[in-house]
Amino acid sequence: MSFVAKSTHSVPVPKVFRADTFEDGTTVIEMEYISGKTLQESWLALSVEEKKSFAQQMNAILEQLRSLEGRYIGGIEEGPAVDMRRETERGGPFSSEADFNKFLQQNAVSKTPKISHSMLAGLMSDNHRIVSLMGISVCATSSSEMVVS
Repeated sequence: MSFVAKSTHSVPVPKVFRADTFEDGTTVIEMEYISGKTLQESWLALSVEEKKSFAQQMNAILEQLRSLEGRYIGGIEEGPAVDMRRETERGGPFSSEADFNKFLQQNAVSKTPKISHSMLAGLMSDNHRIVSLMGISVCATSSSEMVVS
C-alpha cells in the first residue's frame, strides 16, 4: 500500500504505520483506520448509478495499478513469489520472467514425465511486461468515495 501511495497520486489508500511478517509466514499490517462500510455490506443498497460510479472508479484505479512497471516478480517489498499450485513453494524475487519460469518448472511434480517438462517450457514466454498487481479490498466511505486497501 505504501508503494501504491508513493507511485500514484489519485489512488486512495490508508496510511501504513508498519508491517511485520512472523516466522510462520503470517503477515500483519498496522494501518490507518478509515470508517465506512465494506462493499459487501453496501452493494445491495447502492443505486444503479452508484454501482456504475463504483465500476468507473475501480476501472480508473486498476488502470493506474496496471501502469506501474514492476522491477521484479515476487511479493511486495521484494519478498518471495509463491507458486499457487503448491502453496508451500516460494522463491525469488526474480529479476526476469525467464528466471520465474525456471522456478515454476522446478516445482513441477516429480512424477511428471520429462517430455511434459520440455513441452511446458516450450509454452512459456519470457517477454511479458512486468506490472505491479496486488490483492485489493474496497471500502465505501460516507462520501461515497471508494478507498483501496
